[in-house]
Amino acid sequence: MMENASIVATEFFNQHRLFFDTMVWLVICVTLAQNLIYLLQLPAAWWALRRYSSVNDMESAWQTLLSETTIPVTVIVPAHNEEAVIVESVRCLLALQYPEIEIIVVNDGSSDATLAALCAAYDLAVISRAYDEALQHEPIN
Repeated sequence: MMENASIVATEFFNQHRLFFDTMVWLVICVTLAQNLIYLLQLPAAWWALRRYSSVNDMESAWQTLLSETTIPVTVIVPAHNEEAVIVESVRCLLALQYPEIEIIVVNDGSSDATLAALCAAYDLAVISRAYDEALQHEPIN
């Protein structure tokens, strides 16, 4: 039975040999043409990269940074008992030259004067915001 299937497959292949050979050569030619196109694109890409490279051109980097394509960034700063360094840390973050940056300092119940240091350094004021009390919690002081 197995010999019979093998003979049928061989006869089928021999009858359609021209089709299979054509398909093989078609795949080879398409692959060669595609690689030739890639090879021809390499010098053009190299030339474009050398022409528009911002490695030695800091002005281009600043233009990119200041363009409208930069996304806004939020920096979340955890501050638990950070009275000694929090003011300087926030000052350094505020000094970042980024178009749209938001700095959120999370003071999660410090036992020192972290919040008082921030309030004194940056003239912070207490504001009330509406919020949905989804979880039960103790009042925040």
